[in-house]
Amino acid sequence: SKTEKVAQSLLDSIDQTFYITTNFLADILGNLKRLTLSFQLEHISLTEIKLQIATVIQMINESFIGTENFSPTWGYHLRTYLQTNDLASEDIPDFIQQFAIATIENLNRRFPNRKILNAFSIFDPQNLLEKESLLDYRNDEIYILANYYGKEKTSK
Repeated sequence: SKTEKVAQSLLDSIDQTFYITTNFLADILGNLKRLTLSFQLEHISLTEIKLQIATVIQMINESFIGTENFSPTWGYHLRTYLQTNDLASEDIPDFIQQFAIATIENLNRRFPNRKILNAFSIFDPQNLLEKESLLDYRNDEIYILANYYGKEKTSK
């Protein structure tokens, strides 16, 4: 039938690059999903958001970019696919690392000043400590916010 021919044609067009890409996306999107879920909580902790962003960036670096001293681990799904099919890192298309690098750059552009996120935690009632004195309560965070928002603004 026509449907079977279309299905067979699609099946025939699936190659190794498709499987590598699909497994890569399962890994990297899983990391990004955890970050987006933290924005959907009833109570959003800015301190937690800062930690989540740093964790996602670190996981993407370790999984798909690597360092001078360490090769990428390739994430769970992609690594499993590589091992199952006896493939090496050299078999991974360049666009995988390029996409990972672009994702990190995008996260850094969207959240450029994570010190500010952390400083906003002073307004989070869940972060208040009962024993802290209000005289010296989170002075570092207040200083960061004052420097960022306290700059003299002029209108044109």
